[in-house]
Amino acid sequence: MNSKTRSGRIPSCINWETILGTFFLHVELVCPDLAAANRSLLGLDSCASATQSATPGVTTYLFYRSTAVTRRLTSIGSGQVGIEYLEVYLDDEAFWGHVQSTEWMTGFAQLTDPANRLSRHVYYAGDPSESIRRSDSWTALEAVSIDMGATVLHRPQAAANGLGYEFVSIYVDTDVSKLSSIANHPDWVTCAAFAHPRLEGVARFLGVRRPQPLSAEAMSEWRRWLSQQLTGEATLITTEPSPLVDLLQGTNLTVQATVKQHSGYAIHPILPT
Repeated sequence: MNSKTRSGRIPSCINWETILGTFFLHVELVCPDLAAANRSLLGLDSCASATQSATPGVTTYLFYRSTAVTRRLTSIGSGQVGIEYLEVYLDDEAFWGHVQSTEWMTGFAQLTDPANRLSRHVYYAGDPSESIRRSDSWTALEAVSIDMGATVLHRPQAAANGLGYEFVSIYVDTDVSKLSSIANHPDWVTCAAFAHPRLEGVARFLGVRRPQPLSAEAMSEWRRWLSQQLTGEATLITTEPSPLVDLLQGTNLTVQATVKQHSGYAIHPILPT
């Protein structure tokens, strides 16, 4: 496994609007209740174990109960529970190695059980190959392409700077153009800013970085962005305390901050070379 594109290059920054081969899947899952959500997460946990052991080209495979999905996509007072997950694939080999694992298929059965979910919405950005897009595995996802006017970047070399990880997911009631400033800092390993494909007037940000101090420039940019007093929800999953938690607290965003309370991984511990 390696991080080369189909052109054979190993780029320092992959812009998925133009570079072939790399893509991500983002999923919003609505479960009928907490018990069903826990069963789904148990299945995903098995999927993550199989993926981490067999396919380092799946550089992110992370999932968690989501306050944002619960608030925005479920009925008030219904007891329904939302789950989000993010998967990043460097190439075809990573995808096929993932979906053809017997252990993964066993865990995936929990997710396809109708008793465990009310709805599932899958979005993707990047360039899955034609063979992937024609496969039964891809067809079953019913994945919707994210508008490629979005900012979607992957920087494999940024993952080499340290250990652990920090994952940020934001739903915000604004135009996606308001997110471009926080998406373009070079310490993101993977980041995406895009208009939500189903929720009008909602922009999304997804970012993975190594847990390290924010540069003065990045800190200033975050403060300028947060000064707009935008409403929404932010989830942070980190392997150690994050400076972003302090920045986000006290804003109009509802913050769901967790430390080691998730399943899967945001940066694979054995990166492809």
